[in-house]
Amino acid sequence: MDIKVKDFIRISKAELICGDIEEVCENFCKDSREVKKGDTYLGIKGENTNGSIYYEQALEKGAKVLILQDIEIPEDVQNKYKNRVIILVKNVIKAIQDIAKYKGSGNNWKCWKNQYKRYCCKCFITEI
Repeated sequence: MDIKVKDFIRISKAELICGDIEEVCENFCKDSREVKKGDTYLGIKGENTNGSIYYEQALEKGAKVLILQDIEIPEDVQNKYKNRVIILVKNVIKAIQDIAKYKGSGNNWKCWKNQYKRYCCKCFITEI
C-alpha cells in the first residue's frame, strides 16, 4: 500500500503548498545532503536546527516530495518547483507517526512496500 501526499493531508491535516496530492511518497530521507532524485525529504526539527530550512538543497538534489514544518516557502520557490510537492505539517515526526499508525490499523496492511524497500510500522518510525 503506497503512502500518498493525500494521506498526509487527510491524516495529519497537512497543508498542500504546491504539487499533486496523488503523488506517492517514496524513499524517505531526513538528511538533505543525502537526498536523491525522487526521494521524499523530511524536514525534521531537532534540538539544534530545523531540517526544514534545508528544503532548497533537497529540491536541488531532486526530492519530489517535501514534508516540512515551521517555515514559509516563498512564492518564487513555489513557482520554480511547481512540479514538486511541498506540504507543511505542525510536526514532521508526529505526521510520520500518524501515517504509520494509520497504515498499521484496521483493515490496512501492517506492512507495505515501495520500490525501494518493505516497511512495517515500527521499522518505518525507527528508520526515520
